[in-house]
Amino acid sequence: MTTILPGAIFGPVLSTHSISSNGILVNFLHRTNVVPKVPLEISDVRDLARLHRLAFENSAAIGKRYLAADQTITMIQVAKLYQQAFPERHLHLMTIPNGGLRFAAKFIPGLRSLLPMLKRTYHHTTAAAQNDLGWQQYTPEETVIDQGIV
Repeated sequence: MTTILPGAIFGPVLSTHSISSNGILVNFLHRTNVVPKVPLEISDVRDLARLHRLAFENSAAIGKRYLAADQTITMIQVAKLYQQAFPERHLHLMTIPNGGLRFAAKFIPGLRSLLPMLKRTYHHTTAAAQNDLGWQQYTPEETVIDQGIV
């Protein structure tokens, strides 16, 4: 048995009916113009599919655990990428201070899940998957742009 541990999964979707982690970005970019200062450790869905295939095909992967997330991008960086990549959408986004998010979360239950993420830093590595299986990843910028549902 091999275990693959992803971060928040982003990237192209097959159906807009089930958008999972992509919904985080869609929600902030379509329903509000406010972006929190939250880091996201992301995994591209295409990278995960490739890593699963590589692990299945390679006996060196048997009994191992592979991290599939070591790339971080903030929601602010995502918002700026979207503004540049999709100028026709005229996205006018502003950053919400951490204190403002904490206050708003008292009244908006959906924001409460973001509170633990405010000061989070990530220190993971995907070196084992890269070294054992030759796995490579899309950049976080490619992943969020290619999700194609903004």
